[in-house]
Amino acid sequence: MLVLDVGPVRTVADLKGGTVVLGVGSWQTHLLAKTLDAHGLSYGEDVTPARPVAGDDQARRLREGEIAGWIAQGAELAAARRGGEFRELIRTGDVITDRSVFFARGDFATDRPEVVAAIATALRRADAWVAAHPAEAAAIAARELGGTAADWRAALVALPWQLEPATDAFVAEQQEAADIFHRVGFIDRALTVADAQLSALEAPVAAALGKDS
Repeated sequence: MLVLDVGPVRTVADLKGGTVVLGVGSWQTHLLAKTLDAHGLSYGEDVTPARPVAGDDQARRLREGEIAGWIAQGAELAAARRGGEFRELIRTGDVITDRSVFFARGDFATDRPEVVAAIATALRRADAWVAAHPAEAAAIAARELGGTAADWRAALVALPWQLEPATDAFVAEQQEAADIFHRVGFIDRALTVADAQLSALEAPVAAALGKDS
């Protein structure tokens, strides 16, 4: 999360009553909710989460005091870091692991584990290609998503390009997030994340991810 370096937000507690721009419903919600919870604040009551609107310049809004914080990512984060006007109040890796999650229907995954393994293999190969060809991947990202290739390259080379099976440790991490979300009213009922876990897939997926490209 970025805040204005010379602005009034010096600690997490200073976010209270302010607006934070983030991808609501994504890993960014997990990051903000867990951070606030650790500091005795509530995602549901103490800040105003706001989705970024296409065309809005979040750096300008932060600079002019319209928002208290901005959870930036990708090329936008690289560009904001390069400008030197903002300070990192929260570093994602200090709070959550920021995993991307791939879902499948339970019946399909159970009946066709070989297809799930094949998809995992394809994803692993795509990740390996990006890690080995950051300039080419950055050019594609800039063309499709906006921003500059230079900023995308800075963002891409900082990422840990790897895939992992959904282990018990992963489920525990997701359960913690679900519990926080329920407590602050982001979701309206308690969830048991393990109910969505298919332990039988761990071995075939792990084997697929362990193969050479």
